[in-house]
Amino acid sequence: MTIFRKAKSLSKIIKEDVGYLYKYPSVSLKTMDYEDYWKEMQDIGIKERTRIFSKLVKPGSSVLDIGCGTGTNLEYLVKNNEITAEGIDISSTAVQGAKKRGIKAWVADVTKGEFHLDKKYDYIIVSELLEHISKPEELLLKIKNRFKLKLIISLPNIGLYRHRMRLFWGRFPIQWAFHPGEHLRFWTLKDFNWWAQNQGYRVEKSYPCTGFPVLYKRFPSLFASMVVYVLNRG
Repeated sequence: MTIFRKAKSLSKIIKEDVGYLYKYPSVSLKTMDYEDYWKEMQDIGIKERTRIFSKLVKPGSSVLDIGCGTGTNLEYLVKNNEITAEGIDISSTAVQGAKKRGIKAWVADVTKGEFHLDKKYDYIIVSELLEHISKPEELLLKIKNRFKLKLIISLPNIGLYRHRMRLFWGRFPIQWAFHPGEHLRFWTLKDFNWWAQNQGYRVEKSYPCTGFPVLYKRFPSLFASMVVYVLNRG
C-alpha cells in the first residue's frame, strides 16, 4: 500500500510538471493591488517554512515579521515558542487578519524612503516578501542593525527543475497566483548567497523546505521550490 501511494504521488507530480510546461494560470486580478490580493488569498495555514522558523527562533525572544500577511507565522511562533510578536504588512486587509489572531501589527510600505524601525528585535523574519519588491537591497540596508540575533528570509527558488524546463520550452517560470506582477525579483540558491554577501550579510545556513520529494533535501539547487535562509551581518 505504501509503495502504491508513493507511486501515485510521483505520477501526480509528473502530470503537474508536464502541465506546467505549457499552461498559464488565469489572471484573477486586473491590477497588482495588495488589498485585492489579500482579499483573494485564502488562509494558507501552517507551511513547512513556518515549522522551520519555529526551530530557529529561541523561546521567549522578540520577533518582527516584515510582510506578515494575516499573521499565520507569528501566531504559530507565539503558541510554540512563546515569542513577543510584531508584524508589518502593506495591506490593511492582511493586517486586520493578523490582529484578529491577536498579533500586534501595523500597515507600512517598506519600499518607501521614510520607512524605518524604531527599535531592535531578536529576530526579523522576511518571509515571501523580497521577491515582491523592486529594490530589496534598500530594505536589507534599513534593517541591517535592527536585529540582535538573526535575520531569517524565505524565498522561492527560480532554479527549480520545472522552472528550468519551462524556460527551455520558451516560457518564463510561473511564480504567481493571481497576477503576473506579483514577483519582481528572482534568485537561485547560488544567486542568493552571492547577493546577500554583496549586501553585507553572511548566509549561515539554508534549509530547503519544499520541492520534489526526497530529492529537494539532497539537491536543493535543482529540486527545492522554497528555501529558508539564516543570515547575520557579514
